[in-house]
Amino acid sequence: MYEFLSGRLASRRPDRAVVEAGGMGWRVLIPLSTYERLPAKEGAPVKLFLHHFLREDREALYGFATEEEREYFELLNQVTGVGPALALSVLSSLPFEAFRAAVLNGDAAAITRVKGVGRKLAARLLLELADPLRKLGPVAAAAGPA
Repeated sequence: MYEFLSGRLASRRPDRAVVEAGGMGWRVLIPLSTYERLPAKEGAPVKLFLHHFLREDREALYGFATEEEREYFELLNQVTGVGPALALSVLSSLPFEAFRAAVLNGDAAAITRVKGVGRKLAARLLLELADPLRKLGPVAAAAGPA
């Protein structure tokens, strides 16, 4: 629905940013990796790639520094038992290549280090994401759990 949001950074915290655009302040939930890439100075220009989450009882915007981060988030959300909050936790804990290496190497222990991911969910992530992640080609040699 929404592709990106460009505007001025009104405020930032490790879990969210407020972007002023079009006379409104847009609260956008973000992973730690995006927070680390935001400008430190309020009022600086910022662009976040968005994922719009809509449920009958909740609506939220999730923002990412890159399109690749957003795709990682959306891939995680396709797994049964993974919602937006848990997907953000995974993004904040494991860079994409480290997560991908863990899945392709069957390393459930690396995935269970993420807050909120137990053995059963780690097994489900390994099962459901191995094929889509394998299609991206070989894992870089340096990739591994952080």
